[in-house]
Amino acid sequence: MPYRFIQPLPDGGIKQIAIEAANLMDAFTEFVFLHWDPDGPAAAVIYEGNFIVGQVLPRYSSARGDMEAVFEAI
Repeated sequence: MPYRFIQPLPDGGIKQIAIEAANLMDAFTEFVFLHWDPDGPAAAVIYEGNFIVGQVLPRYSSARGDMEAVFEAI
């Protein structure tokens, strides 16, 4: 199943990444591992077909002392 991750960019454009995965959590894991930049525009919306199914949000981790990605289902 293809999942699309759409992320707004600071210049007003968007970055769109399509990931083929067996399920939503596998797609989220691949997106964070390969494409998510904690220093860049962190929030992303996840589409399955024409439906928004989740979002990737930034969160500060005091244990790591850095930003981490958090999945939130919609």
